[in-house]
Amino acid sequence: ILKLNSSAAARLGFLDIDLSGRSVSLIVHPQADLHTDKTQFTDLMDAFGNLIPVELRSAPFTSESRKGRVLVCHDLSEREASEELLRTAFNNSGSLLSISRASDGVFIDINPAFLEAVGYTKQEVIGKTSNQLGLLATQSQRDPLILEALKSSRIRDLDVQIRTKDGRILDALFNVDVLKIRGETCIMTSAIDITRRKVAEARLVEMLKDLEELVSRKVDELNQAQLATIIALSNITESRDTDTGHHIERIRALATILATAVAQDPIYAPLLSEVEIANLANASVLHDIGKVGIPDAILLKPGKLTPEEFTVMKHHVLIGWSMLEKLSLRFPDNRYLQVGKEIVLNHHERWDGAGYPNQLKGTAIPLPGQLIAVCDVYDALRSKRPYKPALDHASAVELILAQRGTQFNPDIVDAFLAVEHRFDETYNQLAE
Repeated sequence: ILKLNSSAAARLGFLDIDLSGRSVSLIVHPQADLHTDKTQFTDLMDAFGNLIPVELRSAPFTSESRKGRVLVCHDLSEREASEELLRTAFNNSGSLLSISRASDGVFIDINPAFLEAVGYTKQEVIGKTSNQLGLLATQSQRDPLILEALKSSRIRDLDVQIRTKDGRILDALFNVDVLKIRGETCIMTSAIDITRRKVAEARLVEMLKDLEELVSRKVDELNQAQLATIIALSNITESRDTDTGHHIERIRALATILATAVAQDPIYAPLLSEVEIANLANASVLHDIGKVGIPDAILLKPGKLTPEEFTVMKHHVLIGWSMLEKLSLRFPDNRYLQVGKEIVLNHHERWDGAGYPNQLKGTAIPLPGQLIAVCDVYDALRSKRPYKPALDHASAVELILAQRGTQFNPDIVDAFLAVEHRFDETYNQLAE
């Protein structure tokens, strides 16, 4: 990279970072062909690992005896999808999608995911209404639902029960939108099957009633039985989001590797004894326990969160901290709980002070939070999500290195680079 203009730097989040001399693979998807003059569609990667769809054109240039290529990118994020792209997205979506006429409720299209969930064929559904098929467990729901949708143009996060062809009842989270198709008003529904989530929620509510008492009995002495219980509780939290896989097991292993490497630095050695590293690794499994208080509609959203939704999501650190704070008031000398609170509250703070919830900067961020921040971001970059592909190890390392001194403590990034091969081995061993 010779130069990045201000618009590109702002869009990609590199305004304060000079990328001159860095590999273009830091920001351009590796599948892009940078040696062709043909227009192509690819992705750029911003400073936080998010993918930005673009139309890319490339042209050669020569300046001051240097040869290179000028890349011109047009951001497609806000472009309305063409009918063909919309059709592909409709059919390939994992959400349950249907389109019906507002006037009579007759289905004019339904995607494969919906058909698989309810057990009907497309021929059995098209031309029929939900009432004729008995799709809604409570048929009286449809008319008020349509009237509300026509009045407000959209409905969000509505709990609806669907009856399948064989009579089973599914719990679903519905979104309803009004749209025009060839001049006719239609209703598009998008649903997520949350039946398993409802069962998990019921189990979670029951277990949370005993959580304080259970953990209180165990925190006096951290032994293998206690650790297994806490990991199990954390897994219940993670089970609400099927994309997390073995996330907490990996974070615990990565935390041990990174803390051990950082402890080789004489500055940090007094803070990271073997006992403290064990406390850090074991407490790391609690880092996202506050997500128990985040609504399904946000936690399970299969796309990028809106600013308002992200604000709600950020509350998980305060929810988790509050849970552990109640326990630590009863056991004020328990170091394990103290480390857990420091991790839960601070693993989204940034070295440059732009993190949350308290915008702490530099060494004001407790060391456990600094360490888990690197582990959590590495694991997130390597993991596939509905809104982004998984990055390979080298790309994840490069992105973390790019945030040295901005998002992350430079010393911790240096220690990470010394053991990054062990991060790769650990991730592969505990892959989803």
